[in-house]
Amino acid sequence: MAKKTTKKRRPQANLKVPTELPPGVKLLHRLVSHKGPVMSLAFDPQGEMLASGSTDKTIKLWEIKTGKLVRTLDRSGEGVTSLAFTPQGGMLAAASLDNELELWDLESGNVLRTQYGKADNLEILAFDPRVEIIAYDDRDSVNLRELRSGKLLFKLEGHRDFLWGLAFDPQGTMLASGSHDKTVKIWEVHSGKLLHTLKGHQHLVKALAFNPQSTTLATGGDDKTVKLWNTGSGELLRNLEGHNSRIDTLRFSPDGRLLASKSLDHTIRVWNCET
Repeated sequence: MAKKTTKKRRPQANLKVPTELPPGVKLLHRLVSHKGPVMSLAFDPQGEMLASGSTDKTIKLWEIKTGKLVRTLDRSGEGVTSLAFTPQGGMLAAASLDNELELWDLESGNVLRTQYGKADNLEILAFDPRVEIIAYDDRDSVNLRELRSGKLLFKLEGHRDFLWGLAFDPQGTMLASGSHDKTVKIWEVHSGKLLHTLKGHQHLVKALAFNPQSTTLATGGDDKTVKLWNTGSGELLRNLEGHNSRIDTLRFSPDGRLLASKSLDHTIRVWNCET
């Protein structure tokens, strides 16, 4: 009898979960409805709704202001591992344990596309600013698909380990991918061409953000540093130190003058991009 092989999943970090809320943080609502562990969360762009995905094969939509359960979306497949709203809201992408990708219409609660195609260890989702393309991980590669037709545009290959982060630039012309292989790659979206491989991080790269007003990309991850890169040349511009744990989120202000970095050390730091 042939031996059953188990598929390798993305390595999970050993994270310490705080038992108490950090100073200054107030609990507004406790949202209870799922019948299994919650594996994914996503806020809508307007900050009015929260989506939660669970191993109970459902997606639940909550009103943030009141904590009210607005809608439950039932899947026919396995549990939900990742969620992402379109930049304008109205649609929600969901990745699942059966490695399928679905696109939901939130007004009707119906699935617009039941299957874009399977991917191995599908967990990371990103929409381009024009909501024409969705990018998602396929183990150590990136799939770019056209939303309307579901057509696979490109399979971006070159990383040597699992992906942890994806981000489109504000114009939707470039895509950055961060990996467990300690590198960041910048791709040209319309051609699938690899523009740069950024090397400098000492561990996995999870957080990615393009400056909306310049050619700067910010990256962060397990080595506790934020790095600023020139997307035109691939040159490392600055190395920002101060966090004591993984950096998992980066965001620029709309004018590009400030950069916020959020870490598992329970702090958010705000950096002056000029200095």
